[in-house]
Amino acid sequence: MLLPVIPQHRRRRGRPRRVESSAPPVGALTLVEAWFDPNAPFVELTFDRAIDITSLVQASIKVDDGLTFFLKYETTDSASLIGPATVRVAMIDYDLFENAGVLLYAPATTGIVASGDGATWDGASAVALPFP
Repeated sequence: MLLPVIPQHRRRRGRPRRVESSAPPVGALTLVEAWFDPNAPFVELTFDRAIDITSLVQASIKVDDGLTFFLKYETTDSASLIGPATVRVAMIDYDLFENAGVLLYAPATTGIVASGDGATWDGASAVALPFP
């Protein structure tokens, strides 16, 4: 006589846990918003991720104001993070500007880098403010 085979039940372990990728974004640091206040004066720059400004180079960022006071401005040594991805930099005028518009200039050597991965900002050349 044959006996029926009783299948053994296996314990279910559940689904494997999903591990969220916490890898930092790859690529250059990207400017997502910028504006200039000629009355204070300062420029505020917001990036796509957290930044580090400990190596910010004085006078590396320039703004030409052809709307309010018709002056050229450059950054001073007074800069502060007002959010993890936003820096506010004090400006000082240094020359007259006779064209129209408000333009931002910054070389890639400003010293602004991404926190964590150290990605650099490519800078800006004649970016109209406010941006975008």
